[in-house]
Amino acid sequence: MSFPVTCDVERPPSFQRAHVFLRIGVLVVIGWLGHPWGLLWLGPPLVAAILIAQKGGRRYLDESGPTATRVLNWILDLVAYLALLTDELLPRIAREGLARYCDVFVERSAFTVDEARRLLRAARAEGLGAKLHADQLSAGGGAELAAEVGAASADHLECASDAGIAAMARAGVVAVSLPLASLYLGQPPAPARRWIEAGVAVAVATDFNPGSAPSYHLPFALTLACTLQRMTPAEALKGATIIAARAIGLEATVGSLEPGKAADFAIVDAPDVEHWLYHLRANACRATVIGGRPVWRGPGFGGLD
Repeated sequence: MSFPVTCDVERPPSFQRAHVFLRIGVLVVIGWLGHPWGLLWLGPPLVAAILIAQKGGRRYLDESGPTATRVLNWILDLVAYLALLTDELLPRIAREGLARYCDVFVERSAFTVDEARRLLRAARAEGLGAKLHADQLSAGGGAELAAEVGAASADHLECASDAGIAAMARAGVVAVSLPLASLYLGQPPAPARRWIEAGVAVAVATDFNPGSAPSYHLPFALTLACTLQRMTPAEALKGATIIAARAIGLEATVGSLEPGKAADFAIVDAPDVEHWLYHLRANACRATVIGGRPVWRGPGFGGLD
């Protein structure tokens, strides 16, 4: 069984971790530039991410930023911080081609809907796409805002309202389910079945980060999507491939094996997707291929010659 896979990462990984991604079948990675610590935020982490993309063999690394939290509030007041983002960082990011999206965290402990709207409108004015992390811990109107600004996707959404679900369905915003974060935080996961039945495309990712989801094991996230969120194995697989590609604007080139698309795929030791996700294993991936070229083979795997 073979398929293309995407993954979601919130910190630029090390070279060693980049190789681990390939070994479990992850071929496309979204990297958030992180929590901005002043203008230095644009320096070494971004360079490291680009180098990893080049040396790790992956075709893409999408540095989506800035991830907006109140992490600088103890240094700068909020008004000054917002001005820094809208007047200096976002224009520079767009001008230098450092990112494709601006992602804002909408939550009681993070940005309000009005603050996020201001940031996302500024980002759109600079030619950046919009994304949100929203409604993870409370229903704060993040899903509704994602629909309003035409976001490519919104992540988490465990507590999104019925109105937010309906709005995202009408606007065609992808809902990104992050079951590993729910597992580590001990909270109910996003009701994926409800989202799907409402007509929303649901992607599945890891939310790999050191705080709330310290695991990059995408296959485990897919199993959780089936067992905890009542997605079918086929829905979970599509959520990690073509729907995930749509969430980052790459569905025309990756996310499925079709003529004209990149020959990026993983070979899994399973007769079908049901067996693969039902039988939880440390790693069922036997080989990964990027652009038609094998970039990793598991021990004893002699194919692809």
